[in-house]
Amino acid sequence: MGRIANIRAYAHETLSALRQRPSLSTLRFALRYAVKSLRLAEQGHPDFLAQGEPWMCFPATAWLERILKPDAKVFEYGSGGSTIYFARTNRKVVSVEHVASWYRLVEKELARRELKIESYELIEPALTSNFDRRKISDPRAYISADENSSGYSYETYAKSIEKYPDAHFDLVVVDGRARPSCLLHAMPKVRVGGILLLDQSERSYYLAEMPELFDKSRWTRTRFMAPLPYSLHFTEASFFTKTRS
Repeated sequence: MGRIANIRAYAHETLSALRQRPSLSTLRFALRYAVKSLRLAEQGHPDFLAQGEPWMCFPATAWLERILKPDAKVFEYGSGGSTIYFARTNRKVVSVEHVASWYRLVEKELARRELKIESYELIEPALTSNFDRRKISDPRAYISADENSSGYSYETYAKSIEKYPDAHFDLVVVDGRARPSCLLHAMPKVRVGGILLLDQSERSYYLAEMPELFDKSRWTRTRFMAPLPYSLHFTEASFFTKTRS
């Protein structure tokens, strides 16, 4: 795309984001990150592992930098640049990945940088016989809408956090497959004052059957609908802070 085409595309994406989340904050983020988004989009997609940054909307990464302490206990569903990002200052990181080829690339990058984390595990999905009778919004279905995941169950993947005690983690990042199921199992594992981060929360089915997270006596929500680096698209990240057990 040329610069003029990129500007038009960014304007179109801004309007689309405002339709999804009509708020002043969405407009402010669109204006604040416009120049940076257009500049990065011209560079094309980088090596995200080499960048060592989460591939989330700009204010989500900025928010993480403000709230995350060096000794925070972090669990993440879905590895990548975020794994490198957390590992640079913190070794109390647990990460699970479902794609073997990507797992090996992340493992190699961690070794190249001489970074170590508490646990990095490959948990691939398993074939299931009743996939077509399950709803992707159902937290107990353990399935994903991703076309490459058709016919597969992510139950073991989603339940991998169960080996840790309740209220163990300061931050749980849900950025992989079967996200409603991951949210279900992650909620008890977040300590009071800790955060459950759901990326791409604009996909409404992720939260359609998660009423617990909308209980304002237990969770408060901060969300950002904003541009995604190296892309002209907007995504939403939701930070759910646990206020009581």
